[in-house]
This record gives sequence, structure tokens and C-alpha cells, in this order.
Amino acid sequence: MFSRRSAVPHAVDPLFLEIERARAEHRITYDLTSSNPTNRGLSYPRAAIASALADTDPQGYQPEPLGDVRARRALVELWRGRGVEVSEEQIVLTASTSEAYSLLCKLFCDDQSSLLVPAPSYPLFAELLRYENVALESYRLAFDGAWHVDFDSLERALSPRVKAIVSVSPNNPTGSCCTRDEFERLASYGIPLISDEVFWAYPVERPTPSLSALSVSNGVAAESSLSAGVKSERARLIVALDGLSKFAGLPGIKLGWLTLGGEPGLVREATRRLEFLCDAYLSVNAPAQKALPRLLATSEGVRREICERLQLNLALLDRALVDAPLSRYPVAAGWSVAVRVPRVCSESEWVRRLLDNGILVQPGWFYDFEVDGILVLSLLTEPTIWSSAVEELVRIVTLDSRG
Repeated sequence: MFSRRSAVPHAVDPLFLEIERARAEHRITYDLTSSNPTNRGLSYPRAAIASALADTDPQGYQPEPLGDVRARRALVELWRGRGVEVSEEQIVLTASTSEAYSLLCKLFCDDQSSLLVPAPSYPLFAELLRYENVALESYRLAFDGAWHVDFDSLERALSPRVKAIVSVSPNNPTGSCCTRDEFERLASYGIPLISDEVFWAYPVERPTPSLSALSVSNGVAAESSLSAGVKSERARLIVALDGLSKFAGLPGIKLGWLTLGGEPGLVREATRRLEFLCDAYLSVNAPAQKALPRLLATSEGVRREICERLQLNLALLDRALVDAPLSRYPVAAGWSVAVRVPRVCSESEWVRRLLDNGILVQPGWFYDFEVDGILVLSLLTEPTIWSSAVEELVRIVTLDSRG
């Protein structure tokens, strides 16, 4: 009676059952996993947000499949501030970034298709693609002192089934960003590049916001094909994703956007098809669309406060790690940090030991890290809580590592 793709997994990892019990029994003193900015003690301009959302005439609703044109023009200005020139015709409003992935699966994929996704990365990808009957293939992000795309693994994974490559830059949870050369190469394979850029406005250890894939999206690229020595011209289509959830710290106001770039003919055809897809659902609510220009204008303070918190928390972590048997990966941008712990036990066992002491963290395997001994922490935690939590975490790991 029911579809295979809607099946709810029966097997739940015992670790997550233990975490849920700890939550229910109020045994968690320090939650270092939350990435919901609305409950992290930030200073929101509540009156301005409420005014922007209230200033909508319900009788003035006009269905626009690609989204309210004034909202899209405001996003044109946002892009201009990033040094990227686009038109409102290249922008499509969505109810969320997750919905954008759903639309792009419909746009690019048929049965037996797949998307090529980086690892480590979002655990949500597998579920989003399963609901669209699209398979997930992975390529490596490798670390050798800095994160970089392992193009050998990417090219091994390429096949006629792969309909698009996904990049997450800045990446969650590695905090790494693609370079211009990496974007150029990712866009050169003759299939669409989907660039998830929702954390671009949150530099931590880099001085400026991260580069957009649209910065390298000009038309056609001459690149070496996979067969040695053969050059070919491949038309580019790049789709950049963003939304209010991260850019304005407003996950409850469901509004995202995708922006198309690349060869003009491909952009026009993608837009034409997306217009029909969006017209079938009209899922973006009118108040959010109408409020978008004002929400963008009032979001700078929250964004600045988040950036300051991320940088402060990373500095507090570095202070706690001095002379400790733990270390961390670099964080160019984003809300997470990956911490290396001694491999005297598994990641899951470390999570359990910390949970027994009231500290909640996430295991690296949850994000498909290929090595063991990694814990992922949310830099969005309130600094007073963070400082006490990381000191206690380091104390516990240090003692347990000594046996």
C-alpha cells in the first residue's frame, strides 16, 4: 500500500536512543549540538521582523511561480554585494533549501539517476534524495593540513547515472570552502553544479566571506575530458542555494532561494522548467516573500553577532585545547567545528562517556568522516555555556585517555 521511499527506518542506532532518553530525563547540562539560532540567546530585531511580516495585504495575493519580483530584486542587490551580477530572472524563491533540492532533483533526475555529494557533509542528503527516488553517490573531501576536493574520487564516481554534482561551501561540518580553481573544475564536467552556500556569510578563520560558485559561472569552459589529452567544450549550469534560515538566522520563516548561472541558453531552459514545477505547488507563503527585502535589510546585526560568537567560541576552544590530547580541524567558515579525540575508544563510546557527564556532542560518523576519533560541536552555543562545556569536555577526555 505504501511506497518504499516513504518507509520509516526500523533500525535506529542505539546511541541516538540513549541521547533521547538523556533528553527526556533532563540529564543534559551542556548541549553542544544545537544549530537553531533562535534559541541560542541572540539579539533579534523582533519589532522590525514582526512589522515586516505584518505588512502584507492578504487580498493582494498574486501567484508568481518564481517568487515575488520585488523579493527577487532584493536578492539581485544581495548578489551584487558579493560581486556577482545576476538578474531577477535567474532567481527562484523556494520554501527552504531542502525544497530547493527537491525541485532540482525533479529538474535534473529521472529514475535510476543519482547526485554526487561530498563526504563529510549533511546527513540530511540521503533522506532528501531517497524521497525523490534519487540515489546518492559520494566523493571525498580530503584533509592534508587543509581540506580539498579529491578529484580522483569524484571522477571515479562519475557515470551516466550522475546528473549533477553537489558542493557544500562552506561545508558543514568541516568548515572548509572551495577555492576558485576547485569551483572551476567542479563546473567543468558537463553536468550541473549545485552549490550549497548557506553559510557563506559566516567567516571564522578567513578574513572575507566565502567565494560563490557563480563567480566562476561564465558560459562554456574548455577542459580536459576524462580520456587523456582530449579537450572539449562543456556548457556550464550552476545553481547556488541560500536562505533566510542561515543568512538571517530565521529558520522559522520558511524562505530560501536558488540562483542560476552559466551558459545563458541552459539558464533560460532551467528557469522555464522551474517555473512550471513551482507553479504546481506555489509553496512559498506570501508574507515571507513580501517581507524579504526588509528582512534582508534588518538581518545585519544578527549576522554580525553570530560571527562574533563563532570567532569567540573558537578562541575559547583553542585556549582549552592547549596541552590537551585533543586538537581541532581548521574552520574557514560556518557554525561547526570538528574536534579530534584520542582513539582509545570509538566515537560512539566517547559520545556516551560525555553524555554520562551531561555533555552532548555528535560523532563524526554521523557526517561521514572517513576516519574515527572525531566529535562535532556547534559553535553557535552561548559563550558562557560553551566555555564551561569545552573545559569539562577536555578534562574528561584527558582523564579517560590516561586510563
